[in-house]
Amino acid sequence: MKKAIAVMKKDLKELTRNFQIFGVMIILPIIFGVVYPIIVFLIAPAVIAESPETLGFLVSLFSGFFLVMAVTIPAVVAADSFAGEKERKTIEALLAAPISDKELFLGKVLVSFLPTIIFTYLSAALYCIIIDLGFLNIGYPYFLPDLPFIFMLLMVPIFALLGIELTVFISVRVKGFREAQQISGVIIIPVLMIIVLNAFNLSVFIFPWNVILLAGLGILDLVLYKLAIKKFGRENIISKL
Repeated sequence: MKKAIAVMKKDLKELTRNFQIFGVMIILPIIFGVVYPIIVFLIAPAVIAESPETLGFLVSLFSGFFLVMAVTIPAVVAADSFAGEKERKTIEALLAAPISDKELFLGKVLVSFLPTIIFTYLSAALYCIIIDLGFLNIGYPYFLPDLPFIFMLLMVPIFALLGIELTVFISVRVKGFREAQQISGVIIIPVLMIIVLNAFNLSVFIFPWNVILLAGLGILDLVLYKLAIKKFGRENIISKL
């Protein structure tokens, strides 16, 4: 585990030097957690006067975007985990390090997972605070987090882990960062479907669908992790150099 953490720390240092990667990790939380609720707050008086139900639709729609963040940030970071190192010509030194394939894979997963969870939950907290204070100020209380929002946040780690495992697995087998990022971006499609369903009050964040979805994604995460560990190996990486 210590070696996996060492890999994570090394990659985190490299992330802070790469604005293309680190910029996404900073900009998305600001947009979703600050800009979107401010937009809702600014247009709220006009929306309430014309169509109050539209306000709930907007809040639900923007709330779901935190799942987009949970798969977008790791897709960018994890795509760089191996494909980026191939482009920077640093992969050979990493493969020669005295570390097992499992520890190496775990380190690459952690470097994407931990920042994603931290930034997503911080952004979600800001979103709730701005929505609550903004609507309370105009005399139209709308309190977050409600139960669907809480269940959505519970799904963030599961979606993030699923996206990370898939992206790291792909990045081993492709030669470039952009190629890995584009292929892994497919996972955003089902996330967008969930967001649209939630916005139209066909939510999967209510019982029993939330339990079914959590269980299904949890099983999928476990299966993909087992498969990735089984298929992952230095020889596979070397063959793609």
